[in-house]
Amino acid sequence: MMALAGVGLWFTRGRTRWLWFLLPLIIGYSRIYLGYHYPSDTLSGWLLGGLIAAVVILAARRFAAPTKDIEPRADELVEESSHKP
Repeated sequence: MMALAGVGLWFTRGRTRWLWFLLPLIIGYSRIYLGYHYPSDTLSGWLLGGLIAAVVILAARRFAAPTKDIEPRADELVEESSHKP
């Protein structure tokens, strides 16, 4: 779940992007509270998931081809409309 949170954080923009970390924290806490896992199991899962997310993000940055914005920004639209006769 922590790997999902890390990758979700990378793809999300804005203030709500930190909510991705709430999911694995709540699930991990519930596993400890219900007695299904020891705290060390949950902590090591969080650390391993964070490490996997970091590796995936670094690999994506290294091997992904740079792309341009698909949609023009709002300021580009204003500039284009002002140049039309």
